[in-house]
Amino acid sequence: MHFLDDHDSELLVLVSSIFATYILSQWIPENYYILEYTFLILLFGLIQEAWSGMQTDEGKRDFIEFFGMDSRTGRQIALLLFIGSTVLVSLELRYFVESIFGQLSVVQMMGIIVILSRAYVNVYISKDLLSVIDGNPDTFAAYFAGAIAFIISWQIRGGYPVGTSIHVSISIWPAIIIPYLLFYYLGFGKDLPKLGSSAP
Repeated sequence: MHFLDDHDSELLVLVSSIFATYILSQWIPENYYILEYTFLILLFGLIQEAWSGMQTDEGKRDFIEFFGMDSRTGRQIALLLFIGSTVLVSLELRYFVESIFGQLSVVQMMGIIVILSRAYVNVYISKDLLSVIDGNPDTFAAYFAGAIAFIISWQIRGGYPVGTSIHVSISIWPAIIIPYLLFYYLGFGKDLPKLGSSAP
């Protein structure tokens, strides 16, 4: 009982991570194709949001007015072209990643979404592009979790098909437990690199 009292938080994390992994390993294969489309749309949405955030309202208006001339129909086409550019960026990024790693699995898309969403939030809050690296242990834990899930899913797909519960388990559990051990339990979260001018 003394051991349990001294390590209650660590045991809670361990049990919670195992439970979460088990739930996901059952739920993801049962809903694989729905999740594949959902995560793909979410991934496109994240990239579109980031791409749009780089454009100012004046920049959008200038683009539409320049390419649309004085015609409302022309400006309508210019607007669709501008919006289409975000879709093109999303598709090109996906094709680039898949040209290196093959078709993305649901777990890999989850990993990318975790990384991109955290990076976007950091930059959005601080208004500083360099704040993708902000010295916050939560940020590094999120990046590590996404990267670990992505890499493991890529490495084991030959032996364990991406739609199976064992593939999900092997990919996700280390992605939960390793960042916790590194940045919270072992204290690697101190003096992490920080590029941004201000932490979020």
